Amino acid sequence: MKTDPLRSQKHVYSNVNMGFTLIEVMICLAVLTIIASLMPLIFANLYSVNKQVEESAHEEWDMFSIQFRNEVKLHDIERIEPKRLTLKSKEGDTIVFSLYGSLLRRQVNGKGHEVYLTALKDLNFALTHQMIVLEVNFLNGKKREGRFGAYH
Repeated sequence: MKTDPLRSQKHVYSNVNMGFTLIEVMICLAVLTIIASLMPLIFANLYSVNKQVEESAHEEWDMFSIQFRNEVKLHDIERIEPKRLTLKSKEGDTIVFSLYGSLLRRQVNGKGHEVYLTALKDLNFALTHQMIVLEVNFLNGKKREGRFGAYH
């Protein structure tokens, strides 16, 4: 039996794949158009979330300032160190504000763990012209300074 030389030839490519059809192109373009049209919405939402986080950090500082001002008004300064402020209440309690990791915490008589500020890199207490000066460096690189009256 003789074989046909044309049928026994081997081809480098298979003829099974018919190619990329027009319908497939249209579906791909539709998906790409939908994704591209959603991109501005995604970026707008990311910007909004970032803005809310920044406002939250600003609110945290404002709340801290009010609370800390009230503490300084109500208590006498016993000792100021760069990373630690010690106040004395009229009842004889010792109130300490100190850097604890990345937190500014308040303790009364060495007990408790009341967090006043978070995400701190560094802080510094100082006394200048009857004012407690608090300089704070946050982990995100922002710096804040507060001055609180230390007179009664």
